[in-house]
Amino acid sequence: MARETGFLKRQSKLKPEEFIDVLMFADSPQDQLSLQDCCNDLRQHHRTSLSKVGLHKRFNKTSLSFIKAVFAEQMAAKLEISELENRWKAFSGVMIADSCKFSLPEVFNNQYPPLGGCRGGRSLMNIQYSFDLKDGNWQYLEFTSARENDQSYSRKTFDTIAENTLYLRDLGFVIHDYLLEVVNKSAFFLNRLHPCCKPVFSDTGKAIDWKGLYHRMIANGESKYEAEVTIGTGKKALCCRLIAVPVPHEVWSERIRKGKKQSKGHGYVQSEEYKNRSRFSIFITNVPSTIFQTGDVMEIYRLRWQIETIFKTWKSLYQIHRVKAVKIERLHCQLIAKLY
Repeated sequence: MARETGFLKRQSKLKPEEFIDVLMFADSPQDQLSLQDCCNDLRQHHRTSLSKVGLHKRFNKTSLSFIKAVFAEQMAAKLEISELENRWKAFSGVMIADSCKFSLPEVFNNQYPPLGGCRGGRSLMNIQYSFDLKDGNWQYLEFTSARENDQSYSRKTFDTIAENTLYLRDLGFVIHDYLLEVVNKSAFFLNRLHPCCKPVFSDTGKAIDWKGLYHRMIANGESKYEAEVTIGTGKKALCCRLIAVPVPHEVWSERIRKGKKQSKGHGYVQSEEYKNRSRFSIFITNVPSTIFQTGDVMEIYRLRWQIETIFKTWKSLYQIHRVKAVKIERLHCQLIAKLY
């Protein structure tokens, strides 16, 4: 990996495994770790003598590419995908994309400004990450400004959409133009249904009666519902499968509570349709039922939830926001190493 990414071009005092080791297992917290600490660590554990200036120069674009490559392999290895591999043999790739926002010290405000243009606020970084479950290779791992939301970033990824590839993305990335782009490029999507979407039955053009559907499923003891629906109108209309799964009452109650808090803050009232629709986890996909049966959809989508869980761990347990003012390439390398 070091040679492929350009980190290792010839014999060097600093071996690739030593570079990884000193970033991952340093004794000091990241917000206190100095170059001298790293040099002392190399000398003590690897008998490698390197100056602070020499180590400082090793933090560059090639070292960042190397760290990313190792990280991508580690991420793929941690996911529980072995039991599901047979279900995506039909695809050229299975791409998962998500993002993670977290705050940094104010010294990084120029590179990662706070939201709302506030002066003196905490710097805010966004990690955009996408990788292929089939081979473990990352498609992109970028540190971006949190001022660029996921929907805006989604438009930048249209050129990366490839034929016969399945895309699993968080709801924040799912805009209608993205779905159209996937279909137009003969690719496949699987994601939750955006609240702004108003699906209608493809055969009748009628809207879904979410309240009636919920009560009928509960009465009949049904755990899943599937229908062919159309999203959008005119030239932007697309047909897909909709899968609805009722959620437990406590989950529904929490959704309503959060919805009321959000609607109150924005000066509007929750609609009855929103309340009834919130009783379901709703997914849409253009993958044929011959490849994914109704029950498969939930299992496949859980892989994206694993990524979300990992992101939460990064922020709460690993405290990736605790960094010090350092060279930007060094910051990026230390952040990724900490995510291992």
